[in-house]
Parts: sequence; C-alpha cells; structure tokens
Amino acid sequence: MADHPKPPLSRIQQKNRELILKGALAVFSANGFRGATIDQIAEASGLSKPNVLYYFASKDEIHRTLLTTLLDMWLAPMLRINPQGEPLAEVLAYVQAKLEMSRRFPRESRLFAHEILQGAPTCPRSWAAACARWWTGQRRSCRGGWRKAALPRSSRAT
Repeated sequence: MADHPKPPLSRIQQKNRELILKGALAVFSANGFRGATIDQIAEASGLSKPNVLYYFASKDEIHRTLLTTLLDMWLAPMLRINPQGEPLAEVLAYVQAKLEMSRRFPRESRLFAHEILQGAPTCPRSWAAACARWWTGQRRSCRGGWRKAALPRSSRAT
C-alpha cells in the first residue's frame, strides 16, 4: 500500500504545533529530555495533554521535531567554515557566530548542548550521518589547507 502525502496543516493546526514546540523548548531546556513530561509540555504550551498528543504521538516525537528544526540553525556556522580561508579568521568567525547564537537563543543553546553532551542520543540518524560525512571531509580540507598556510615559505614542498 502506497503512503499518501499528508494534507497541509490548517492555520490553527500550525499555530497549535508551534505552541507545543515553543512550550517543549522551555521544558526540555529547563529539565532535559528525561526530566520533561507531556504534562509539563502541555502546561507550558497552554494546551491540554490530549491536544498535545493529537499533534505529536509521544515526547520522543516532540523532542525529535524540535531538535531537527534547531540543528539546521545551530550547525549553520560550522557549515560556513571555509577550508581555503585564513585559519585564525575562520575559527574566530565560527566562535563569534556560536557565541552570538548562544546569547540570542539561550534555551536553544542549552537544549543543543545538553543533547551533544549526552552523545546525541535522539538526533536523527540521517542528520548524524550527514554531519559526520561533512565533518570528516571538511576537517581534512581545513587541516591540509590550514597546515600549508601555517608553514613558513621555506618549509613548504615545491
């Protein structure tokens, strides 16, 4: 049996999902995944528990949806690292961008850091695999290019 695409969400459904995700962000960033409950998320979102469960089947699904949304934004500075760029400038730009994001988005920062410190147990596998592939290739490119940039001219192979 073929999967049929889901119909688009109505304006009210979109609003309720956004309320749930906003409430979940507050709860997960304050209590972590294990400390969070559907009841707390419902209270923080201003919706009933059955209403939350209408939109999301479980706490896991809410957490995964929230993380997937946040990860794209949170990893953007890393994706902008230029392996051909000047090493110090690239690292400083990355650190500056991450610090600015942490200042502007403290709950998202706390949620992301908590997830990473736990070994990223709920990150989507597809994201983790893509990130690992990107990181491996980028690290090689940066290391090779940046190593050459750091060597005095007389030490470089010709």
